Amino acid sequence: MNHKTRIIAVANSKGGSGKTATVFNLASEIARKGSKVLIWDLDPQASLTSCFGFTYPQHQLFSDDILATDKLDVSQAPVKVAENLFLIPATNGLGGLEGLLSQGENIKRVKSTLEKLSHFEFDFVILDPPGSTDIFMSAALVAATEVIIPVRPTHSDFSAMVDFKEILEKIKPLNPQLEVKGILFNQVITSSKNQSIYRKFLEDANWDNLICKSTIRMATAVANAPGVGKDVISFDPKSKPAEDYKKFAKEVLSWTKA
Repeated sequence: MNHKTRIIAVANSKGGSGKTATVFNLASEIARKGSKVLIWDLDPQASLTSCFGFTYPQHQLFSDDILATDKLDVSQAPVKVAENLFLIPATNGLGGLEGLLSQGENIKRVKSTLEKLSHFEFDFVILDPPGSTDIFMSAALVAATEVIIPVRPTHSDFSAMVDFKEILEKIKPLNPQLEVKGILFNQVITSSKNQSIYRKFLEDANWDNLICKSTIRMATAVANAPGVGKDVISFDPKSKPAEDYKKFAKEVLSWTKA
């Protein structure tokens, strides 16, 4: 990608942390603020793709197509889904490529594809890999310069962060530029004391300086909005998560480029 493009992987080795919701809502708000944004669905469940709720044209290239071979014209892959917002969609056929991407230099195909898309001059690329320790997460981390880690204040989510930290260390030799930019407390119940408990966990792991100023509060609007093809700010602008995602987008925009 060009020198102005920020490539962010929203990743966590634990499913259910709100990773896809974070990509969908963050990207939508950043695009509304005028940045040109590409989001790439790298999850075989294709949850991000389904958030937009429309039928793709017959000639559409999906993640599975462009990662299966490096011979295609990938400029046909990004589809405009809103003003300033583009998507590379996925199908569940993506899961069949795990073995292929594990071979040799193929783990760099996400990165090489983004380099071929440099003429689009995206301000942001936001990658949505699966919530697991598979090859698609590794390929996203090899391509990214920044990582956002969404995490619920629960024991299982924070236990998984130990594994995720090890994954990041293994990727570092392949991608020395990779930098964790923020740990986002997600699905927070404000009446609970759990958040302070897990902030202490991060302090003990020397990650407390990475805690985002923003938090995303729990509300059904986040889950309901994709059902009508909308992000939560468009769906219920007065909801608590809508307020939170506006603040979070502003925070991400304030970060200096990695």
